[in-house]
Order: sequence, then structure tokens, then C-alpha cells
Amino acid sequence: ESTGGAGSISLQTGDITVNSSTLTNSVVNGPGSNIIINGNNILVTGSDVSSGTRGSGHAGSINIVSSSSDENTLTAVLEIDGSNVSATSSSTGNAGNIWLEAQIDGDNSLSRGAKISASTLGQGSGGDVDITAGILLVIDGSVIRTQTTGPGQAGRLSVNVTEQIEISGFSTDGQLQLSELSTITSDSDG
Repeated sequence: ESTGGAGSISLQTGDITVNSSTLTNSVVNGPGSNIIINGNNILVTGSDVSSGTRGSGHAGSINIVSSSSDENTLTAVLEIDGSNVSATSSSTGNAGNIWLEAQIDGDNSLSRGAKISASTLGQGSGGDVDITAGILLVIDGSVIRTQTTGPGQAGRLSVNVTEQIEISGFSTDGQLQLSELSTITSDSDG
């Protein structure tokens, strides 16, 4: 198997829309590189952004940061809509971290079943999930989670919000869809 590292993925510009797309950085035995999305207002809709390891190499991190470059605009918007952002380990390498930030008291919104997850299935540690915003909305059955289902330790979940947090599910035709923030440990020593 190859021991070479994965190349990084970097999107850095004004407003960014990632629509019905896949951004993946996966390693086996080499070092992982980061996925960076940095813009003024960011929308990730119907997409998969993932970093993972299936061997001894450590996975890269995922950094999604919205920041307003206009001095007259004091908010930036980061919206994850019906998308999956994940960092995983299924072997001895550690999963990467996930960092979501809406700078300058910006809005960070997860909707329509969006999932932010750092997890481990193997001996490697799960990644941390850090979220910073002025307002955080986790709605419509969306999930923010760190978890382990193997011997590796789950990562840390940190939420730093200066103004408001809303976590709410929805019900359609009597089917309740919960939204959640959670750390799950199963069959782990840590």
C-alpha cells in the first residue's frame, strides 16, 4: 500500500456555494491533508465534504470559515443544508478535526438533515468538532456529533456561541425528526 500523503483541497474566495458536490480527502498509510473552505458567505447544499483514514495515516482536518471582508457588513453566513461534513477513522490512524466558524457574530445554520460528524470505528481517536458563531441554528433533523463505536476515543464537541442557539426538529405526517448535539461512546475504553 502507498505511504504517500493526500493533497489538500482549498476553496478561498468571496461567496462560495458547494452544490450537489463531493469534496473528499482520504488516506491509508500516508499523512492526510486538510480541506479548507474560506469565504464571505458560504452555502454547502446537498453535498458531501469528508476526510478519512483507513490505515495508520492520520486524516486531515476540515475547516469551513465564513468571514465578512466588508467593513459595513458585520455578519457572515455559513449554511450547511442537507449535506454531510464528516471526519472518520476506521483503523489505527486518527480522524481529522472539523472546525466551523462564522466570524464577526455571524450565523451558522444546519438545516434539512445536515450532519456534522467526527467518528472512529477503529483504534484511532475520533476528531474534535468545534463550532463558533454569533447565532447557531441546528434545525430540521440536523445533527452535530462526535462518536466512537470501537476501541478508539471519541473526540471533543465544543460549541461557542455569543448570542443564540436553537435546536429543533420537525414533524411531517406524524414522523418526528429530531435535531441533536451529542457525543456517543459505544464499546470504547475511552
